[in-house]
Amino acid sequence: MIFLTEEMQGEYTWTITSKLGHILRTAEEKYGNRDKEYTILGVEISLNAQPQIWYPGNCKHIAIQLTQGCIVNMDRAVFQLAHEAIHCLSPTGGQNANYLEEGLGTHFSIEYTMNNGHGSWSAELAKYGDALTKVRELLSIDSEIIKKVRGIQPTIAFITVDNLLATNDKIPEKLATELVTKF
Repeated sequence: MIFLTEEMQGEYTWTITSKLGHILRTAEEKYGNRDKEYTILGVEISLNAQPQIWYPGNCKHIAIQLTQGCIVNMDRAVFQLAHEAIHCLSPTGGQNANYLEEGLGTHFSIEYTMNNGHGSWSAELAKYGDALTKVRELLSIDSEIIKKVRGIQPTIAFITVDNLLATNDKIPEKLATELVTKF
């Protein structure tokens, strides 16, 4: 079970909880600090078909829910957790994600798992693949764009076309419009 840890020669192995800490630090280094008004309670397994973040009690608490397959597959758990960690950077308290946020979550989860020994993963649903393509196009124009635009609008779901264009005028307006569209 992925939630257990065992001591090996004075050190502990990674658990999903300790991985969450590393994932969040990595995401913050790349894309800017998370909104610390929200408390991340932890990770749980859900019967849902897709991973998600949940706001229990509507009191700025976040529970990260992973799918059942993660119980026996740490690599899958890390992939899903890395995606959901992007939503934890600038939570909104509801379902407000745009293509930018979902594409960034997909991009980061693929990159994180590859760079940290958790295999090669890809977007399973076409809509996420589409969002990923748009984000990769954006990042090819400016690899630091997310951190920069979050300096104007910290909440990824609320970034506007004007925010993106003000940050980098080389971004095609069509791409900016597609990225800020609600997912």
